Amino acid sequence: MPLNTNVNGDNSCSTGLLEPGAPSCWTSGALNTVWYTVVPTTNTLTIKTFPGTLSNTQIALYQGACNSLTQVAPTSSSCNQDITCGLNTALNSQITVSGLTVGNTYYIRVDGEQDMTGTFGIIAIPGTASSLPPTFGQDCSAPLPVCQNTIFTGNPGLSNFGSTCDINGSVGCLGSGERASAYYSIPIGATGTLEFDIIPNDWPGAPSTTSTDYDFAIWEIGQSGLTCAQLANANPTRCNYSAYGVTGVSGTGNSPGLYPGFNTAYESAIPVTAGETYLLVVSNYTNSTSGFTLNFTSVPDPINYSGAPSSMLWQGGTNTSYGVAANWGSCVPPSCSSDAIVSPISINQPVVMSNQTVNNITISPGASLTINPNMTLSVCGDFVNDGSLIMLAGSTVKFVGSGTQTISGSFTGVNHFANFTMEKPNGTLIIQNDIDIYENDSLKSGFFDPNSKYIKIKKNFYNGGGDITHLTPCTSGTYEFCGSTAQTYTNLNEDIILNDIVINQSPASTLNLSAGAYNDLTIGGTLTLMSGKIFTLAKKVYSLNTNNNAVSPGNAASFIDGNLTRSLNGNATGVFDFPVGNAAKGYQLASIDFTSPSKYRRLMLTSLHGLLFRPARSLTSVHCQLLSESGSQ
Repeated sequence: MPLNTNVNGDNSCSTGLLEPGAPSCWTSGALNTVWYTVVPTTNTLTIKTFPGTLSNTQIALYQGACNSLTQVAPTSSSCNQDITCGLNTALNSQITVSGLTVGNTYYIRVDGEQDMTGTFGIIAIPGTASSLPPTFGQDCSAPLPVCQNTIFTGNPGLSNFGSTCDINGSVGCLGSGERASAYYSIPIGATGTLEFDIIPNDWPGAPSTTSTDYDFAIWEIGQSGLTCAQLANANPTRCNYSAYGVTGVSGTGNSPGLYPGFNTAYESAIPVTAGETYLLVVSNYTNSTSGFTLNFTSVPDPINYSGAPSSMLWQGGTNTSYGVAANWGSCVPPSCSSDAIVSPISINQPVVMSNQTVNNITISPGASLTINPNMTLSVCGDFVNDGSLIMLAGSTVKFVGSGTQTISGSFTGVNHFANFTMEKPNGTLIIQNDIDIYENDSLKSGFFDPNSKYIKIKKNFYNGGGDITHLTPCTSGTYEFCGSTAQTYTNLNEDIILNDIVINQSPASTLNLSAGAYNDLTIGGTLTLMSGKIFTLAKKVYSLNTNNNAVSPGNAASFIDGNLTRSLNGNATGVFDFPVGNAAKGYQLASIDFTSPSKYRRLMLTSLHGLLFRPARSLTSVHCQLLSESGSQ
């Protein structure tokens, strides 16, 4: 696994067969382990998991060869079941191991506690835990914005804690450190008082006082200069650790009339001055599966609300609609100037029900994003999928940003794209992982770099600008055409050279080369014919690779109906296959065997008018074979 990159995992189909015994820190139960290799660039490595459907992980680090692996010493630091922050125990896992050898290969072992299986995320970074990227909304360094006076967080709410244990012991009234924490940044725009209520979603209403136990602490961090590193040793401005769930601050210091019976869970209102910034941490002491509502109730209201923050977190407080502000912490839904982080904190996972735009978008482990039929999500920045992308038939992801954009994470199989469109004013779109496109691949403007990855397309390929919109020549990577009906290849403006091409349709159909000057299918790597025909019409398949096996022999369900040109080096010998055919004759494999070094640079065979070789000059020292439709000589 690469360093500094979250990787998706799933131990659902794994076992512990022929593996080392369970580490001493792990629970008993069936071993359902998966393994990753990692090569550290420093002598210290931090590894952390993130829960998905596998909510409770355990990990360990090994070295050696696969048949004689040993746990890295000291074993107490190379194994973890549950990570702790203060007295709080989270269900994900984290280790920091020092004394490693730079450049050596180490083995990360991941399992679920007891017999648990499911999906998870995992990251490995050089250095200590302080180098982990912050978790938006759950770290002091990356607090949630306050956009309106009412903020909804759906069930089950936040869990565990962020990348940093900001409160690792007793701070003010918080006696056990962070517990399913949420951080908010509250900018003050006018002098007055600050008041708020925190209401658990499972509170049934008055007169009951039974609900999830939420606590809070709040600090002034703007004019005071208080830093996140100092937070654990700084007394809060207000703090409450009552066993009651409904809590907050009020003008009287007692609970408002709407929440009778919660007096001991309230603190007095906070006098505030314009220009101050407060940091509020909301802590779920119960670690339950209930979110909460945060209400700011001051009259007049001194808060300078952020209507369009640069980043926002999906909180699913109302429903599943991506375009509803209440689901984004009451912030305006994401746009080309704001990032979106799709989190698993709510059972209401987002569904794009109307055309939407976003800058950078990240689907976190355990979270999902659904795009409804005929809806388009336009992406101006990067797209990272560490969770689940569910694109329904007819939906589109369109990359529209200027400059460089990247696609990384899981985009194959169930996480496939439906329609994939690049329509950038300028700049490059780079894929960092293999992708599947179940409908159309349309490259209209901008520059696409397949980055040596494997791309599957089930419908049509359209490249609108030739070498202006697609990297050429591609010296690695693969395009697989794998549709169930006729597919079309269209390239305009200038010729491009692709690397490997695989025809693997199910059931076998056709890949049709469009008319026009630049629609030859030019291949610099290999052509593998498995299922489906290439129908060239007046165009041709042009193999630039001079290796004998650059074009596979094909079969009765997969051949070239039309023109095939193959390049040869100046001294070619041996057999070169021409898997051609037409509707009348079907599959007709022609093989040319150069029994002495060839002088020819290029040969074309066409099946449009029977079989016809078109060499540069007369063939000599050549043995030709024509195989019948059945494949016999």
